[in-house]
Amino acid sequence: ICIGISPVLEVMSHRLGEAKPDDLAQMAWLALRLRNYDQASEFVRHGLELEDDNPYLLKLAAEPNISI
Repeated sequence: ICIGISPVLEVMSHRLGEAKPDDLAQMAWLALRLRNYDQASEFVRHGLELEDDNPYLLKLAAEPNISI
C-alpha cells in the first residue's frame, strides 16, 4: 500500500504553494505514516507558518518524530 501512496505525496509536495493548512496537516500525517519524518516536519512547519493555531498541525507538532 505504501508504494501507491509515496508518489501521491511526491506530487503533493511539488504543489505546496497551493496547499492550505489542513492540506499540509494531511500531507504531514501521510509522510509521518511513511516514516518520512523530515518531510513531515517540513509540512508541519510550513502549515504553522500559515496558521499557527491549527489544531491538526499542533497535534502533529507534538509527535515525537516531528521537529519544528
